[in-house]
Amino acid sequence: MHKDADSSFMSKAYKGLSLKPRSTISRRTIAVMSIFSLILMAGVLIVANYLYVKVKTEDATDVSYAYAKAASRFIDGDRVGYYAATGKKDDYYYEVEHYLSSLLSTSGLEYFYVTVPTKEGAIYVWDPQSTSGVTKFEPGDKVPYPDDYSYEDYIRNFSGKPQERCYYIVDGNGEETMNALYPVYDSEGELAAVTGVSINAVSFERELLGFMLSLAAAIVVLVTLFTLFLYFYTKSHIIAPLSILNRGTREIVSSIGSETDFSYDIHTGDEIEELSKSFMSMRQELNDYLKALARATAEKERIDTELNVATSIQTSMLPKLESGFA
Repeated sequence: MHKDADSSFMSKAYKGLSLKPRSTISRRTIAVMSIFSLILMAGVLIVANYLYVKVKTEDATDVSYAYAKAASRFIDGDRVGYYAATGKKDDYYYEVEHYLSSLLSTSGLEYFYVTVPTKEGAIYVWDPQSTSGVTKFEPGDKVPYPDDYSYEDYIRNFSGKPQERCYYIVDGNGEETMNALYPVYDSEGELAAVTGVSINAVSFERELLGFMLSLAAAIVVLVTLFTLFLYFYTKSHIIAPLSILNRGTREIVSSIGSETDFSYDIHTGDEIEELSKSFMSMRQELNDYLKALARATAEKERIDTELNVATSIQTSMLPKLESGFA
């Protein structure tokens, strides 16, 4: 009777516990990993974009300035003004034009030009072209400065040691180009002309887009593989053992006071395995306690029964008194 009462009490207590999670660990793991993956992907792409642009810009700047310097050293600064003023061409002019054309064809650059800066605009001297359909300027042709660049900028940037940095300029076709400018000085050290090297920013942006897409695809594949690995690892090392413990808890409640023997097959080598051992120890101690309680209850019932029997015997042996007096 007491066994049934204890078992019923434990069953009610067990049913009173809310053991059903609002969301499974596997779902939460997938959700957390998805959020982590998105954050990781965004962070990696931002850093990669910054580093790629920085490295490519530095590389393009170094290459562009190398060609611009080579051209400026080849050109005689004392003769540039003559071509800009007269528009005439001679053997030296064609020699320089052939040299610039050779550099342009072997470098893969977009444009290579030489201009003389004036307050009214830049006067072209050499303008070799490698792209068909692009306007070719002749000596003496004057073009206005871009909105974000002026004659004063030329003078300021090329007074003393030139600043080696690229400038983004929109050309006559509406395309943005990255330009490296380097001065040509005359024999007196005065600014005579400027060599310009242009790289098409559109192709640069296409390379960047292709790189970012490839990187994003690689990150998606790696993060997906890592997420799947973590999910299956979590499922086999955490979710499955916890499910076994959950079923074991039900078995403990249903087998209270019985001799049913069962054990958990959990070998994770971590805290979950220790928890499993603790469950088994708790189950054994609970059974031992209930057995001891049952023995004590049985002994108490036996003693109460013997006392009741002894009391009945003693009562029956006593003389009966008359109900009245004579």
